[in-house]
Amino acid sequence: MQHLNSLPEFNSLAADILSGKSGISVSGVTSSARADLIHTLLDKTRKSAFVVAENMYDAKILYEDLCFYHGSDNVVIFPAKDYFFYNIETAALRINNDRLAVIDKILNQKNIIVVAPLDAVLQYTVPKVIYSKYLYEIKPGTRLDFDELSHNLTVMGYKRSDLVEGVGQMNFRGGILDIFPPAYENPIRIEFFDDEVETIRFFDAATQISQNTIDFCRITCCRELIYDEVNSVIEKINEYPKTDWTMRDIERFEEEHYFPSADRYVPFIYKNISSILSYLNENFALFLDYPPALKSRAEAYEKELSSILTQFAENDSMPLFDGAYLCDINDIIGSSLASVVAISNVASDSDFINTTKSYEIESRSLQSYNGRIDLIIDDIKVWKQKNYYITILAGTKAKAAAFKQTLEDNGIFAELGEEFSFAEGENILIVPGSLGSGFEYPSLKNVVISSAELFGKAKHRSKANTMPGIKIKSYADLSVGDYVV
Repeated sequence: MQHLNSLPEFNSLAADILSGKSGISVSGVTSSARADLIHTLLDKTRKSAFVVAENMYDAKILYEDLCFYHGSDNVVIFPAKDYFFYNIETAALRINNDRLAVIDKILNQKNIIVVAPLDAVLQYTVPKVIYSKYLYEIKPGTRLDFDELSHNLTVMGYKRSDLVEGVGQMNFRGGILDIFPPAYENPIRIEFFDDEVETIRFFDAATQISQNTIDFCRITCCRELIYDEVNSVIEKINEYPKTDWTMRDIERFEEEHYFPSADRYVPFIYKNISSILSYLNENFALFLDYPPALKSRAEAYEKELSSILTQFAENDSMPLFDGAYLCDINDIIGSSLASVVAISNVASDSDFINTTKSYEIESRSLQSYNGRIDLIIDDIKVWKQKNYYITILAGTKAKAAAFKQTLEDNGIFAELGEEFSFAEGENILIVPGSLGSGFEYPSLKNVVISSAELFGKAKHRSKANTMPGIKIKSYADLSVGDYVV
């Protein structure tokens, strides 16, 4: 079979990533082939990956294609959040929880792929030093000071609740701690004998009934904006002209500690903004999807946020505070411990990547046939005359069988496969599955046709933050924009 592993430049690229080299530029890779390249590189190097796309639309396409190759259990999206400068009590808890769950996976799961839009990468997250400071790794026999634990859990963002039903809630009763960290799908019940952990169990959020016993758990921060004490923040606020909003916020800092619109004071809480990229280590490869577009989006996002803050200042809602609300793209990429790899369809320079090595891996996108069987047949015949390896992703098994019959009716023999693999012989291989679009490697004589080319891309109605078929466990799971039935 002629695939990427047979290209000398691919093997040299993989060796550079494996050795930890950074500043690598790969051109010639169309958007349709990028997921295949990333997956094959990770399969060879056994590294994890963080992939940065220009926007959420591109991130979702990459995410879905990488799930196809790498398995959905090993691919996650790190979503962008909204900065809240108003006091909205239901401020996007789900996105907060998803982002924190990804941090846990980055630190603890091997062979993981994280896909993120650039906005999410530029936004602040809890600094790694603070995350580590308040990390509890608990097993039976662990001794904990209850007063210290209770104080630290409050600093970490957990709120007391009579019943623990949603992420970020906790309840102390007697010698039992019920808590719901963001990294878990179910809440955790920890039973103590005096100050020593006796048992750890999951429990059902709806029935509150204990379930299976586990031998270890991690309790992590459940907020990204963490501060131990508020006096220094209040002192900095008082250095600026007072408004009704800032005076009310000072009271909320003193009485509530945390409140939704604390995003206004990010520059006072975090002197240096930390990006999710600060959590990556040498075991990661950082892939940048078309750096010129990332640079343009970074500049646009900074202008958008600056405009919002200026409007607040003009309305006398809050002064223009000194300091940063977003990370600098040059700083976070330049300081990354991961191997930085820029991928694009054409060779391009970027001022935030110090290119040390350049490669070209030629690929081409396919046309969309939109059901024109005659056009598909014509191209397949041309590829067969050129001795191409042809793999067809037909969507479902039923469509795969039907398309096999269509080809045979036109005098073209094809084989059916149960699961995805690349064609290895002269026969066409038809398998279930789909990618965002197909691609061709001309030098390898290898082409992959997806159901998107065969039948056209499915059109979906736009929906607002819905999760079909998933019941919420508590009202704490609701976010602004959710539909409730």
